[in-house]
Amino acid sequence: MATSDPRPSFLSSQYRHARQCIKEARFVAVTWVSALVFCGYWIRQFGYIPPAERPDVPALVLGIPSWVVWGLLVPWLVLILVTWFFAALILKDDEPLQPMPGFEDHLSSPDGENGTGAGEIGEAP
Repeated sequence: MATSDPRPSFLSSQYRHARQCIKEARFVAVTWVSALVFCGYWIRQFGYIPPAERPDVPALVLGIPSWVVWGLLVPWLVLILVTWFFAALILKDDEPLQPMPGFEDHLSSPDGENGTGAGEIGEAP
């Protein structure tokens, strides 16, 4: 006859944390891939102009080639803002460390006194 353990398993108690981690990872991955595709497309389209089609003077924005401004500088500044948004509103702190269910039995020291440090590994008896 199988008996069920009344204590929750470690994985079931950490489900909420795993779900939050997946949500955060998904946001980071989508943002990263989107930025990569946009920057790569922009640089390919406007940064690599065949020599026969290049103008004598490239289009400049504040002395920087326009393809660099719009393909690298502006997207990176936008990504800095997105990172701040992500850190402020989406990223969540974990609750204070709580022991794994059933782990409390292993916390006591061999001499029976909790929290004294006696009986730790490396100490002479």
